Amino acid sequence: MSSSVTWLDDEQNLPTVAYQQVRRMFARARRRLFVTLGLTLVLAAMILAVQARRHKMYEAEVGLLITEGAFDTDGRPRPRGELLAFINDVIFATARLESLISKHDLVKRLGGAGQADTVARLRKLVEVNIWNDDFLGYRRRDDQPRSVRVTIAFSAPDSALALAVARDLGKLVAETQTARVSEAAAARVDGLRAIAESAAARAASQNEQLVREQDAATSPQSGYLDLRLHQLARAAKMAEAASRAAAADLFDAEVQAREIRGSDRLVQVVDPGAPVWATVSGSMRMVRLAALSLFLAVFLAVILVGAFYPSVFDEQDLRRVGLRPLGRVPVCSGRSSRAEV
Repeated sequence: MSSSVTWLDDEQNLPTVAYQQVRRMFARARRRLFVTLGLTLVLAAMILAVQARRHKMYEAEVGLLITEGAFDTDGRPRPRGELLAFINDVIFATARLESLISKHDLVKRLGGAGQADTVARLRKLVEVNIWNDDFLGYRRRDDQPRSVRVTIAFSAPDSALALAVARDLGKLVAETQTARVSEAAAARVDGLRAIAESAAARAASQNEQLVREQDAATSPQSGYLDLRLHQLARAAKMAEAASRAAAADLFDAEVQAREIRGSDRLVQVVDPGAPVWATVSGSMRMVRLAALSLFLAVFLAVILVGAFYPSVFDEQDLRRVGLRPLGRVPVCSGRSSRAEV
């Protein structure tokens, strides 16, 4: 059984055709070497001029590690995006950003029209990302403390300014977050103190009532009076136990609040950003731009000369101008026997 051959079987595949066309363009560009080199220099100069005139922005980034207790301590999962919303809405409030603007003179250095315009521009130049958020899941008592990584990046026309503002933003997040936890711990201490004082007062009242009943009792004591004194003694004992438990809870809360106030482990700066001396200098930046411009110019020049130069070098050039080639005539010479016209 013979298989039929269609015109599709004679067609070359796309990678082969692409490779042949690229070789053709390089060969045509090499035949007009001076034109290609001249066009390369012109294009490189144009690309370099455009790149040099662009407003260069430097980005600096700091990384924070927020551990258990800095956001919530009850072990419940937190909704996705809650921490990011807290940072953007509370920590980066207008009053705090205005203080940062005044500190670094950002109205002038960012070219803002005024304080309000610079605040809006500052928000656009700040990028906050949340990574490895363990607060999305439950935490049991025997689990390791949960943590979340936060990166804060800031872009500015000056590398030193970008780094300084990024570090201040990270410091602002750390201080505000720690202050928030300290306030929550202080509020818990106040609530437990009120409970402990109330329990102590109740225990004292129960003991006083028991002593009064015992002093007022007559002899011989009746069964009802014995039952009454037994109930009062039991109530006084329970009140004392509740008072001791409330005092223990208050003590633990005060110790925890004291640790939080003096601790810097809840919010840690794990990445202070790139140092100023690691940024690229102006001369090195121009060298890199020149190298990139030259690379792009060579590529564009080869395409322009190889694809659009009007000289006729092969059969495709003849077909492009509307001529039908009739055949090939090999040209024999001492240097090469494979030349054709």
